[in-house]
Amino acid sequence: MKFTLKYFLVLLYILCFLNLPAQKVEIEKRISLNDFPAISSEFLKDSFPDCKDIRYYKQVNSTDISFEAKFNYSGTLYSVEFNPGGEWLDTESVVSFNRLDINILVNINNYLDKRFSSCKIKKLQKQLSASGIRYEAVIKGKKNGKPDFYEFLFDSEGHYLQDEIIIFETMSNEF
Repeated sequence: MKFTLKYFLVLLYILCFLNLPAQKVEIEKRISLNDFPAISSEFLKDSFPDCKDIRYYKQVNSTDISFEAKFNYSGTLYSVEFNPGGEWLDTESVVSFNRLDINILVNINNYLDKRFSSCKIKKLQKQLSASGIRYEAVIKGKKNGKPDFYEFLFDSEGHYLQDEIIIFETMSNEF
């Protein structure tokens, strides 16, 4: 009986876990240029000439590792992400929600209004990747009286693609 109960509890735990919304847990640690893929730093020099004060990061999440460079270029905040081999993954630039094309703005607002009782966009980035242009938004949304932070991905026209709950974790020195 104990044997069966044990497996039942494990199965119940797994089923509960599968019903949770997607969660984003990402740990980011600042690194030196020496620890950043060399081919990636060459890409940055070619793509953003005369850029100074670049900060380099290593990101680890539940599925992979990537490297990211963050900097201000011509008055815009940028983030450029690379895989461990140094290949470019995407470039994100911070954009003002009010500066979006009206159709994109309406599509994103309509979706968020249906999803939340109230919400606020904390950060919006235009993302350029091999898939084209997308918009990544960090949202503080309230539903059922409970606020959470989410990361949403919208296509180039502002149509919903996916979202994840953001889990804030403190980083240990052992990273």
